[in-house]
Amino acid sequence: MKMDQDVLPKGYQAIMRVVAGVAEPVKAAEVSVALGKGTLPGQVEAVRAKLKRLAERG
Repeated sequence: MKMDQDVLPKGYQAIMRVVAGVAEPVKAAEVSVALGKGTLPGQVEAVRAKLKRLAERG
């Protein structure tokens, strides 16, 4: 069952916009940069955690 993007918090919606049109897997660091968050470990890990939650929820 796929989740409606509109019910997601704003941060998750931003991630969905970044990865929605991508045909191949993207790295968490690439998503973090696209969101303007940077590449420091803490910044990337926060994005990675959200990506994992989104993947688990479909």
